[in-house]
Amino acid sequence: MRGAIVTGTSAAMLAAMLTAHAARAQTVPPEGRRSPPRTVAALAEVCATPPSSPDYTAARYFCAGFLSGVGQYHAALHPVGGTRPPLFCVPNPPPRLVDVAAAFVAWAQANPQFGGEAAVDGLMRFAQQTYPCPPQSSGATGGRGR
Repeated sequence: MRGAIVTGTSAAMLAAMLTAHAARAQTVPPEGRRSPPRTVAALAEVCATPPSSPDYTAARYFCAGFLSGVGQYHAALHPVGGTRPPLFCVPNPPPRLVDVAAAFVAWAQANPQFGGEAAVDGLMRFAQQTYPCPPQSSGATGGRGR
């Protein structure tokens, strides 16, 4: 099979480009009030929108969709039994998206040094710290010929 191997960095860049392209395709931001978040700080702000805000419904579903989309993209790049180990491992049963969103907001507030990073990069950083994968057993055969 011919084609380029997508690395973690290029995958994040691809996701960011797709997000940027989708944002340009929108003529009116959700609820007509704001543009899609591009940074960790902006995504955390959207995910922290209080229920009393007129933007709450749009913000809640945008946040859930962003989290879910990044998670599904990661799962597609790092399938169970695949050649690339996952960058993070979601527990079983998985947490509710609303809980992941709240944890991401808390992480972003505790790590303001990442506030200016691309939202997808910060979300991956959060996921790696929050849902680390168990160590590989010493009998693992990772790194075999490619």
